[in-house]
Amino acid sequence: DTSGFRLCFDPAAAADSELGMSPLESDSVRYRRSTQVHEEALERELALLHLERAEIRSLNEVAAVLWEALGEAEFGTVNALTSLLAEAHPETPTETHHAHVVAFLDSLEAAGFVERVDGSSGGAASE
Repeated sequence: DTSGFRLCFDPAAAADSELGMSPLESDSVRYRRSTQVHEEALERELALLHLERAEIRSLNEVAAVLWEALGEAEFGTVNALTSLLAEAHPETPTETHHAHVVAFLDSLEAAGFVERVDGSSGGAASE
């Protein structure tokens, strides 16, 4: 069940966030984990500490999988992360996975835990 991401963002955001990103943006916008984030594995969660902001986020098992995937270049897009969840949870509609991924990324980006990367250069995000 992917509903557990909601530990790290507003539960109402999942449905609304899907409307904010077109399918084209789902593949053209790339994300990466911020270098200002320290992570600590707990029993069934992953704790993230933003070093500059002194802010903590707790990710459940499913959200932690997305976080780990963001460390790999091939999983830096909404569509790639959605596909990852769809493979792990085929019983859930792809649209639901997509909405959760968008809300997950929107929430972590707003708090500075992830950054958008300029896809054309494959380089660093502007800081």
